[in-house]
Amino acid sequence: MARRPLQGVRVADFSWYAAGPFATLMLGMLGAEVIRIESRTKRDTHRKEHPIYGRDYVPAFDQLLSHRLSASLNLRTPRGQELARELAARSDVVVENFRPGVMARLGLDYPVLSARRSDLVMVSLSANGQQGPDAARPGYAPLFSALSGLSSLGGYPDGPPVEMRNPMDHVCGLFGTFAVLAALRQRQVTGRGQYVDLANRDAATLLAGHAFVERTVSGRAPERTGDREAGAEPSGVYRCAGTDRWVAVSVRTEESWQRLCGLLERPEWTVDPALGTVAGRAGRRADIDPALSGWTSRRGPYGAAFALQQRGIPAVPVMSGEDLARDPHLWERGTVRMARDPERGEHLSVGPPWRFSRSALPPVQWSPSIGQDNRYVYGQVLGLSDEEIDELETSEVLH
Repeated sequence: MARRPLQGVRVADFSWYAAGPFATLMLGMLGAEVIRIESRTKRDTHRKEHPIYGRDYVPAFDQLLSHRLSASLNLRTPRGQELARELAARSDVVVENFRPGVMARLGLDYPVLSARRSDLVMVSLSANGQQGPDAARPGYAPLFSALSGLSSLGGYPDGPPVEMRNPMDHVCGLFGTFAVLAALRQRQVTGRGQYVDLANRDAATLLAGHAFVERTVSGRAPERTGDREAGAEPSGVYRCAGTDRWVAVSVRTEESWQRLCGLLERPEWTVDPALGTVAGRAGRRADIDPALSGWTSRRGPYGAAFALQQRGIPAVPVMSGEDLARDPHLWERGTVRMARDPERGEHLSVGPPWRFSRSALPPVQWSPSIGQDNRYVYGQVLGLSDEEIDELETSEVLH
């Protein structure tokens, strides 16, 4: 049977909310055994009561916290902290995204953990890093995009900056995954582990690097372009028939422009020298956009995209959640998969995007309930007896 890429790697996951859990989600999708440490005394934001979905079964949680085990542990107790140290000593990787200083106060910082296991890899994701003037400041996804300069690049020219939310957390989480893989590779060479300080703000700033370079080289700040694509005209999303239905179009070449003119039955545009360049067409948006919108508004997004694609014009429907759930391409590739649970039934989930020629994909896993894997983690991994586990649960150390 084909092995999964990270099969045999154990991750002690102390992360919460979004950025850290997305990093460990990727590790779990690569086949690592991810053990999530959480407590009923302080639930993850995604565990808190939801007015529609109930307490433990918020859809965002089901997707983000899948592909892992759950062990309940009260880190406010001395015994809970000691068990966390024992678990880290039996793990290859520790991931956390508390504020700087929290792990040290719990006796779980890298100097303490690496003293027990010298080849341990530990990644700390935080808003602004472990050091620096802003290190103690908390942050969430919209703040990362604002601090990095990314927000200033989004939005329309005559409007305010646009914040980035969940995708910002997920991008920062991906950087955390990269850091784990790089440190594990280095460990193969040196036999030693290491600590990685990853600032979400720094990760977001890297994505805005082109704007920084442009400003320092030319002295000009990039302008916000709305849904326009640089180097393409016309470009953007255009309304289609139906409620909130759209098609995305990007005309980058002269050939595509000529074909679009034919589709819109505007032959005079093909010989207009002012429309022969992207810049020229940008100056005539008041003429071009209404014509294209008028054409797309009489068609559904799939029909409009198909007609444009048939003429070699790049276009795709703007997919809704319902569209994604029934997309045949995603089903055939196994990107959309069915997760089943004996108690909660079944629901759709999004699987890993990669397909390895010699490695297997992990089985579909639903998000765990708090502490559902206590017997395995504390019994088989840490070697405690059933009686000891029962006592820890009664004393609310495992809570």
